[in-house]
Amino acid sequence: MPEVAKIIEEKTSRMAEYTCSSRASSYCEKSSYYHSEDYIAAQMVPWGVRLLIKNRFIRKSLLFVMARKLAHEYVIARTKYIDAVFNQAVSDGVEQVLIFGAGFDSRSIRLLTQNSPIRVFEVDAPVTQQAKKDRLAEIGVGLPENTVYVAVDFNKEDPEQRLVENGFQ
Repeated sequence: MPEVAKIIEEKTSRMAEYTCSSRASSYCEKSSYYHSEDYIAAQMVPWGVRLLIKNRFIRKSLLFVMARKLAHEYVIARTKYIDAVFNQAVSDGVEQVLIFGAGFDSRSIRLLTQNSPIRVFEVDAPVTQQAKKDRLAEIGVGLPENTVYVAVDFNKEDPEQRLVENGFQ
């Protein structure tokens, strides 16, 4: 089995971890350019990371490195843009939202009410999806009833088939 495939089966996605940390950091920012509303990400990161990003000086130092190597600004701009598109879709009355490679995405918690008729389908690798569920439980956030978690082994399963099996239309 190729090394990358094995990593995906055994470890949480590094990109999901980085994106969550980046969103958590942006939640602590005062500047409207860098601030995001992802309060869930700020709770989901490990406690040590939470302590670091709350300190403005340390956060700025970390962001300097992250921005150069990992495109922090891009992640925040993309988060804000997708939040706006998600909110517009909700306003337009869409019935389903598909988040492919959901990682630690929190839109179904942050942007929808618990009784929303919109169904959100989150597709991701089983290990990453379970890590997300575990972290939400650790911080006392229940899984939204309108969210369907579709675990897919991308090396062995057809994502479209798994979506249909889980009620996606």
